[in-house]
Amino acid sequence: MKQLKKVVSLMLVLVMVMAMSCTVLAAGADDLPDKPGNKPADMTGHTFTAYQIFDGTQNQGENELLGIKWGSGINGESFLAALKASSDFGTPNAFASIVYSSAEPYKSADAVARVITSWDDDGTMARAFARLADQHKTGTGSPNGATLPAGYYLVVDETNVDGVEGGVKNLSILQLTAEHAFTPTNKTDVPELEKKVEEINDSTTGSENWQDAADYDIGDHVKFVLTGTLPADYDSYVRYQYVFHDTLSSGLQLDTDSVKVTIDGAAAAEGTYTLNTAPQNNESFTVTFANLKMQTAVTKDSVIRVEYTATLLPGAVVGGAGNSNTAHLEYSNNPNDNGTGTPTTGNTPEDKVVVFTYSLIANKTDEDNKALSGAGFTLYKYNAQSMAEDKYEPVGTEMTGVTTFTFKGVDAGMYKLVETTVPAGYNKAEDMYFTVTAEYAATSDNASPSVTKLEITSVNDAAGKQIVDATGTPTFSFTGVASAGTLTTHIVNLKGILLPSTGGIGTTIFYIIGGIMVVGAGVLLVTRKRMGTC
Repeated sequence: MKQLKKVVSLMLVLVMVMAMSCTVLAAGADDLPDKPGNKPADMTGHTFTAYQIFDGTQNQGENELLGIKWGSGINGESFLAALKASSDFGTPNAFASIVYSSAEPYKSADAVARVITSWDDDGTMARAFARLADQHKTGTGSPNGATLPAGYYLVVDETNVDGVEGGVKNLSILQLTAEHAFTPTNKTDVPELEKKVEEINDSTTGSENWQDAADYDIGDHVKFVLTGTLPADYDSYVRYQYVFHDTLSSGLQLDTDSVKVTIDGAAAAEGTYTLNTAPQNNESFTVTFANLKMQTAVTKDSVIRVEYTATLLPGAVVGGAGNSNTAHLEYSNNPNDNGTGTPTTGNTPEDKVVVFTYSLIANKTDEDNKALSGAGFTLYKYNAQSMAEDKYEPVGTEMTGVTTFTFKGVDAGMYKLVETTVPAGYNKAEDMYFTVTAEYAATSDNASPSVTKLEITSVNDAAGKQIVDATGTPTFSFTGVASAGTLTTHIVNLKGILLPSTGGIGTTIFYIIGGIMVVGAGVLLVTRKRMGTC
């Protein structure tokens, strides 16, 4: 009996693989990073087994089977019962009228095969059929590379990928109508997670950039974004667990009220995910979708983003390797999961970003280069968004009681350093205006970026002119050490000049000369009188 021309074309690779990815966060902003791409899953070392669902004889010269019966790799009776009990095959159930007969089991196999000929190769019902076949397979099957007789086969990826980084299973139904070696084809990809930090220069009104590294002032709220994608075979999953794992360094503290979750730019509905700000493994937080399939608008092309801020703490690392922060995505990785029990999951590789901060150091000395006490300094930063008249805002409070002034935790930008308390008997140092510049790998692709250049090229006065001494030599200069994240200078105070005051020696001389002149005038008068009487 000749049957099922369409079965062959139907079953050419049914279920694919799922994967995970990560990246970003999306609160509906065009200035956020683009979604990351997926990459092919690595099937190296995977174990595949083929189970025969339908047996038959290939019609010579035709892409069809004759004499279809249940194959050696399936329990036809229990499989048919599961097909009839499922809600995945329409209303009424497409298999409802098929009866299994132990005397003539081939009839039920033939009837089931005729139903599936009308399905799309990778449609919803075809995937459900494959999932049930996996649950009712029997025997040991045939390993990859074995020669298979003609028939229709369920090919199962039986590798343990639970918890494996980048691990994902591949499940396919393959149509084989002629004897040949069984070689499964990888039809999977693995999404990737991406973490970015926003670089903002407070002193300019330029654009904001999402990078792999950025520098900030201590006390700033640093912006981060995680972006995740979905695998091409997302539709083949009944349940899809999706978890963002984020870990901040000790120099950063999560702003718990800042976490924002979006799907394709729209806020994810409350109750569809869980935010845990006290997870295990030293993580800062997790965002868990127990079953992303509950989000009916989500497709394989959707982008899930988590955006948040964290405060840069006083204990943050200055310079050096900076303050590193990592994230990874945990995702369902078995398309055979029927939605019951604990799902198996894989993990993306960690993606890392780094936050840098620096220190300004001013050594206070007298004209003999000796440490001079009694001074106080206040550091100001130019904030382009400030409402202040000159837009310079204090960075902390005045620092006093030391001769080495260390302003820890500054970033690139424009600053003003003012001697707000002057040592007694000394002249006030001029206000110093300068710009901190730093260079580092802004796009490091998960490497460990470091600061390669840290400098201040000149120090100016309020009018924008470089501060120089009487000989034209710059009065102030900074020494930058990129590896340590420090910028150091010396500020010299000169003693006041003591000029002659009223009652000094100059006035005394005038008194003496005046007295001599008075005495001389008296002598002359007496002499003239005597001469007149002679």
